[in-house]
Amino acid sequence: MNCPYCGVAFNMWVKKHPECEKKSNEYSSYVINYIEEKLLSGSFKISELSKKFIEAEKFLTSSEMSACIQAGASFAVDKWLEDDVIDNKEFDLYSKYIAEWEKVLTSPVSKVICPDEGKRLMYGQILYYLRSKGLEGARGLPFSCLQPNSQIMISKGEEFIFRSNLLWGGSVLDVKTRYAGHSTGASYQLTNKTRIRHSQHRGQPIKYEKWNKIGFGEIAITNKHFYFLGTSATRDLKERLSSITSVETLDKGLILNTNLKTRPAIMINTSELTESWMVGNILTMAQSL
Repeated sequence: MNCPYCGVAFNMWVKKHPECEKKSNEYSSYVINYIEEKLLSGSFKISELSKKFIEAEKFLTSSEMSACIQAGASFAVDKWLEDDVIDNKEFDLYSKYIAEWEKVLTSPVSKVICPDEGKRLMYGQILYYLRSKGLEGARGLPFSCLQPNSQIMISKGEEFIFRSNLLWGGSVLDVKTRYAGHSTGASYQLTNKTRIRHSQHRGQPIKYEKWNKIGFGEIAITNKHFYFLGTSATRDLKERLSSITSVETLDKGLILNTNLKTRPAIMINTSELTESWMVGNILTMAQSL
């Protein structure tokens, strides 16, 4: 096996070249920082790449170079999303950055920015329009997630806001009671068809919580309701936003705490952190739109 950087063969004792690894780390850090700075400042030009960037492109493997370019773009998007929105100026900087790559790449997005970053930019712009221009302003954006699901019956005075096309898992918190200690009792036959049970509980009642899975479905949100639209094997769930007292964030999901005794909380989980982040943001602002 040869070193991916200098091409010299490894032997049975040496599987890495420290000098090559050091150089690789230096070039990787440089490319990440270079892309982040140029994207944020709007000064990235494919015809004016720095000498060290070109050196890095020659030294690093293709997959390493792509990963560094994506990481740099991701860090830039992180900076923009510190306020949870992408304004028009930031979106224009991103468009300008992509336009530069389109001069040399036929499929630039997959190589210069990972799919999740594109979604974060889209969602950030939606949040910017919702907060600055309201629902009417956001509806002018060409995104399918702003179009209502066919399964939803919108009532009078209700306005559709957002839907997630990813599959979500749903669970409902159930509060039950058990008794500490033991119980006694007996069963008595009154008639051929009737039996009565007499029992006595000894000890204190203890309440405990249990998450009951309801299955999988899509998420939709209006200014009045949260919808969990179940698949063929899962029932739908509709919750008034006025019943939701708080929203807790999970790694890739949310817990919706309610003021209902029969359903004190709903937990939803999906496969992408960005989707969870967006649904959480929409839920917190939905009633004010």
